[in-house]
Amino acid sequence: MFPEAWGLLSDRIRTDVPVLLKGGYSRRDQDAENPTFIVESVSSFAEIRLSGQVAVALDLTMGDGLAADVMRDVRAVVEAHSTSPSAPSLEVQWSDGNGGKARLRSRSLRLAATQSALNELRALLGTERVRLVRGA
Repeated sequence: MFPEAWGLLSDRIRTDVPVLLKGGYSRRDQDAENPTFIVESVSSFAEIRLSGQVAVALDLTMGDGLAADVMRDVRAVVEAHSTSPSAPSLEVQWSDGNGGKARLRSRSLRLAATQSALNELRALLGTERVRLVRGA
């Protein structure tokens, strides 16, 4: 990080607080084995999640044994945490188990990626089925 950038951004970096660093690589280092990443901005992950830049994705596979009542509970969790119309749409990444995949965004279900919503969904579906993706 250049000294000028550090002066502007250092207050946003804290121990044990996840952040997203945006920036790029210099053309000069393009072919280097360990190029230098030049930081241009820092955003806390909490801000990003609540702003709609991060969406919740559910990874579901046909025949994975999820009962219909579990999916009703998932919908209830989503509806309970759908307080903001600016929240991103819930995504479902569907696999038929034979290589066929589809990425679906709900038109009606919106969900901010809060920690409580994630915890409840992971309790219902398992941690491997609930993840964060780039919001629309």
